Amino acid sequence: MVAERQPPAMTVEEYLALEETSPVKHEYVRSRVFAMADVTLAHDTIANNIRAAIYNHLGDGPWAVRGPALRLRVREDIYYYPDAMVTCDDSLVDSAVEISAPRLIVEVLSDSTEAADRGHKFTDYQRLTTMEEYLLVDSRRRSAERFQRAAEGRWTYQRYSADDAITLESVGLTCAVAAFYRHTHVEGVS
Repeated sequence: MVAERQPPAMTVEEYLALEETSPVKHEYVRSRVFAMADVTLAHDTIANNIRAAIYNHLGDGPWAVRGPALRLRVREDIYYYPDAMVTCDDSLVDSAVEISAPRLIVEVLSDSTEAADRGHKFTDYQRLTTMEEYLLVDSRRRSAERFQRAAEGRWTYQRYSADDAITLESVGLTCAVAAFYRHTHVEGVS
C-alpha cells in the first residue's frame, strides 16, 4: 500500500505571506495548502466566456464579476480561487486581493477539479450566507449544472445540456449554454 502524501501544514499567516510572493496560486483548507491545478485551453476559454457573458450583462451596475485571480475567503481557515464570482461589495478597493461575499460562484469542471468542486468546495461555499447560486460548467462535454439556495437553506438542482438556455437568477442573466463553449471544440453531452 502506498501512503498518500499530505500537503504541507501552514498557519493562515504563512499561507497569506506565500500568496503574496508565489507565482503559483494556492488554496488553503484548514491548515493545508494545495497548489492550483493547471488548466487546459478549453477550461480557460469556457471560464473567460462565462465571465464575459456575466460582465456584459451586469454593465455599470453595482454588481461585478470577479476571478480567477482574486481569492475567496470562506472563513478564516478556508480560501479558494473560483473560476468566477459575482459580488456587490462596496468596501472593496482597487488593491483588494480577496472577496468574502459572493452572490454567485462558478467553477469549471475538469478531471483534476471535479471531485473537489462537487464535494468539499461546495460544502464550504454553502457556509457563505450571501451565496445564492453555484454553477458548475463541464470543460469536457457541453453541460452545466446549477444549484440554487431555496427556503430554509435547501439547495435545488437543475442540469442543462448543450441546447438549453440557463437562467442565473442571482444576477438576472439568461443565456444559451452553448455560449459558454464559444471558440472551443468541446462536444455535446455524451
